[in-house]
Amino acid sequence: MNEFNLFPKFIDKAASPVAERVGETLSSVWDIVFGNIDFYAQRKNYERQLSFESFKNMVDEKASSISSDKLQEPELYIIGPTLEASKYYFENDVLRELFANLIASSINTDFQTYTHPSFVDIIKQLSPLDANVLRSFNNVSNHPIVNIHRIIGSRGFILHKNIYLKEGLCDDLPQISMSLTNLQRLGLVSTNYTNSFEDFEYNHFREHKEYKSLKEHAMLSNATFEFNDDLPKDILESMPGLDNQDVILEKGIVDLTSLGSSFLKVCIESK
Repeated sequence: MNEFNLFPKFIDKAASPVAERVGETLSSVWDIVFGNIDFYAQRKNYERQLSFESFKNMVDEKASSISSDKLQEPELYIIGPTLEASKYYFENDVLRELFANLIASSINTDFQTYTHPSFVDIIKQLSPLDANVLRSFNNVSNHPIVNIHRIIGSRGFILHKNIYLKEGLCDDLPQISMSLTNLQRLGLVSTNYTNSFEDFEYNHFREHKEYKSLKEHAMLSNATFEFNDDLPKDILESMPGLDNQDVILEKGIVDLTSLGSSFLKVCIESK
């Protein structure tokens, strides 16, 4: 049931010894990885089978588009783990494409310099949102980010850390924060708050509905605060100035690392 004539168009089109070797290598490893999967025994068999077919066709299409003079035999230490890992992720549209791009890049000499075996494990640790955040960089290596601070008197604390906003991207602040923090952990991006862009580059953060709500709440707290001088002196002295509240932006920059730039080129932007 799981025997597929992998990359038939690719092999017929190229019709060269290296193309045949590449096709045979990929087909052999594919059969080793997927040959013993009984999809019809799975609870969600129908949907999974459709996803598998979509993944197979996507890889076939990408491989077929590579010109014969740019073909190379894939390194087994990349193609093997990639196919092995992909069988747990191909049901997700976004992650499926990342694995398909990595497979296609591994047989394309144009990407030889940029492809790295660590990309397999990186994809496994990405959420679809993480991948979309990287995609949103759009060939621009750095973008504005902010930390959102709550100020109460002389004290302050971070409400939201590493916030990155882009049109068409999720604008849920906790999710974005977690996504950017994960990309930083994986070494794909770096963040710093020592440098920043021009102030107007951060206006879209100020217009975000949650920031505006927090800001209005702080201002309202200032206007309605009533100082109770009946409290004991030691408590009054320890109060952090509750009538002096604010919410502010700490401006920063997020940069793609060299690893992130290569990953973007190979796994996300690859054609």
